Amino acid sequence: MKLQNLSTVSSTFPATLVEYEDLLTLRYRLRGRVTDGTVDCVGIVLEIYRRAGLGLPDPWTSGCQAIEFSECFEAISAPDHLFDVIRCIGRTQDGIMVVVRDGIALTSREKIGVHAVTVKALLNLPRIEYYRVRSDCLP
Repeated sequence: MKLQNLSTVSSTFPATLVEYEDLLTLRYRLRGRVTDGTVDCVGIVLEIYRRAGLGLPDPWTSGCQAIEFSECFEAISAPDHLFDVIRCIGRTQDGIMVVVRDGIALTSREKIGVHAVTVKALLNLPRIEYYRVRSDCLP
């Protein structure tokens, strides 16, 4: 499926809800992926997109660089659609999460594992950015 620029044609973006509750039992591990029973925050984004049928490149696989993954996204002013990505820039560690329901995002963090957060609780954080996958990165 090839989509047009999502910034201007967001209504064409898939509106399929994906199941995510089973992911809430996974532990955090840097570079972990769901297939090995652990997952990091990038792995959560990849898994949610995979479940929606929208595969993205994994920045930790051979031949793929992290820059390629980040180039799949364009900045937006606020997360208002399923699968939008939120980046929280921390003092010691950045984290990303993906919107899985209206007002709910999923992420994975050290010592906590996979968990859901409300998007509203994130909106006033001092260092936060919002992204949507670029249409030319979708299958």
